[in-house]
Amino acid sequence: VVVENFSPRAMKAWGFDYRSLRERKPDLVMLSSSLSGATGPEASLAGYGTMGSALAGFGFLTGWPDRRPAAPYMAYTDYVAPRFAVAALLAALEHRRRTGIGQYIDLSQAECSIHFLGSTLLDYTVNGRIARARGNDDREIAPSGVYPARGRDRWIAIAAPDAMAWQGLAREVGGDLERDPRFADNASRLENRRALDARLAAWTIRHRVEDLEARLQSVSVPVHRVSTPEDAFDDPQLAAREHFRWIEHPELGPVPCEAMRARLSATPGRPGPCPTLGQHNADILGGVLALSDEEITELVIAGAIE
Repeated sequence: VVVENFSPRAMKAWGFDYRSLRERKPDLVMLSSSLSGATGPEASLAGYGTMGSALAGFGFLTGWPDRRPAAPYMAYTDYVAPRFAVAALLAALEHRRRTGIGQYIDLSQAECSIHFLGSTLLDYTVNGRIARARGNDDREIAPSGVYPARGRDRWIAIAAPDAMAWQGLAREVGGDLERDPRFADNASRLENRRALDARLAAWTIRHRVEDLEARLQSVSVPVHRVSTPEDAFDDPQLAAREHFRWIEHPELGPVPCEAMRARLSATPGRPGPCPTLGQHNADILGGVLALSDEEITELVIAGAIE
């Protein structure tokens, strides 16, 4: 299997395109993951995941309605495309197992991302509506948002998707919130969302995120703090599952590392340090490629390896 993430021009220029490699290994499975795919008028367009998310349309939908578009955090397509890549590779490997024939997989990262905008595309094709940025608002329910909590830059995410959650939230907030006709049902709350958000913010900002979580979760209200990196390292749930583990790096000493996300009962796996530069040169060059010591020395002298 060969997997590459260059623009469609690169591998062909180096003589490593699928047609060239297949001549040496006819049953080769090769996956090319590029911004827009290997065909079409924009096939040669090179770029990063931030460009892919903008191309797919995420930038138009994220952010606030009265501000300029804001792209999703980091390179969104880099998180999305590998899921499709793995599924495609498994299908191609199963095809090769059955037939002995390899194949080429052309993966467009932008198209993978568009898949996750299905509801907005459906709304446009059926109703002619163009979805726009809504901040933290939910189109279907209110309240649903992020509110300030007590302390410096502390925030709490709260939603009330049904009558039970709303009643629990309204009783905790107190006052006349539960009896206010502007918030009598979900339709009314959606219509008066801004007034409701202001009421909730005025209440949440007086309380710590820990207290808000405890109180609202006890009455079946979906709620959680907006976690900081410090919160993640101190999270009791993550600690109970040993999500963060300290490993010994040969150059850096002890460093925190995330454990495997999936816990396999028979083979749980143990995280280890990443290799240092050139650590496995002898194993790869001498063992896998069967180069002699003299040939490896020549590569070092030529500056090909360190």
